[in-house]
Amino acid sequence: MTREAKIWTCKIGEVPSAALPDGADAPMRDAVARAYAAVTGEEPLFIFSGWGGELDESERAVVENREPSEDHRKQRHIRDAAPDLYEALTELIALHEGEATADGVVLRARAALARADGAGQ
Repeated sequence: MTREAKIWTCKIGEVPSAALPDGADAPMRDAVARAYAAVTGEEPLFIFSGWGGELDESERAVVENREPSEDHRKQRHIRDAAPDLYEALTELIALHEGEATADGVVLRARAALARADGAGQ
């Protein structure tokens, strides 16, 4: 797959869990596969889908016709202004919460430093 390849994403909802019949994934997945083939002329190589999706804060704010939370805006500004710093902070939080290993954090930090060194040359 090249960097120029495109992957289409979609979130659709919401419906109460109790309203979903058994096998509710199949008709949605089949419809997407048919539409993909009609648009691209090719069968999809993969489809990741299901009823377990969630909206992020920006998406939820749009649905609820409100501005995203101030915390979310701050995170987005940090991510956009300093992506390597944002990634490092995210890794440290994951480490603190037991969702990452120290070795993984160190490896990613070294990779970020190497990218920064390469960009400055």
